[in-house]
Amino acid sequence: MTTVHDNPRMLRKQYYLSAQHVHRIEALRTELGVDSDAEVIRRAIDAFTPEALNFEDRELVESTADALRQQVVDLNQRIAETLERGQAARQQLNDPEWIEGIRARTRHEAESDPALLAGVSRLMGVQA
Repeated sequence: MTTVHDNPRMLRKQYYLSAQHVHRIEALRTELGVDSDAEVIRRAIDAFTPEALNFEDRELVESTADALRQQVVDLNQRIAETLERGQAARQQLNDPEWIEGIRARTRHEAESDPALLAGVSRLMGVQA
């Protein structure tokens, strides 16, 4: 880290800071045990890395990415469950016992409600 002692040629610059920044510099000066605000600012500049600039943004992106990854995992699980149900339904369509059970229930419902067959036929656009 370069400090005032490594580079004795100094330039005087004037910067505008918020009261909050001034108070923070004063607190850091006391905490670090240095004599001037300028030394605090020089140390901050020397310690600065561009990666630190977007730390909060990276945390937000990582948090959002984690949440999205979990949503994708959950969605994939729901899709897998839906595919399993679809596969089971397709297998039932080829099961003669299941088909006969559907036929028996349909006959029973049609016998219990004679208007059912006519209503279903109208919905399907078929004349009974």
